[in-house]
Amino acid sequence: MTLLEEFAYLAAELGLGTYTPDAPGGTIYTALLPPDPDICIAIARYGGTESLVTDDFDQPSIQIRIRGSAADTRNAEHLAEHVYKAFHGL
Repeated sequence: MTLLEEFAYLAAELGLGTYTPDAPGGTIYTALLPPDPDICIAIARYGGTESLVTDDFDQPSIQIRIRGSAADTRNAEHLAEHVYKAFHGL
């Protein structure tokens, strides 16, 4: 299982949406946001701080993007707040 998949499953367990990696219809995606649904989450990995050669670990960074309806942006803002509260400090 990849790091992004682990975060997607965790987000689903935290009640932030549904993750269905092998079937369409979820609201949590890894890497890219699909054209549908209007309100969804994308979890992406991007470069973190570079590890020293002597370190035996990496420090990847994770970015969570939220898309909401253009008709009412408050839904996306509320979801973003829920995501922040769920993940911040874990």
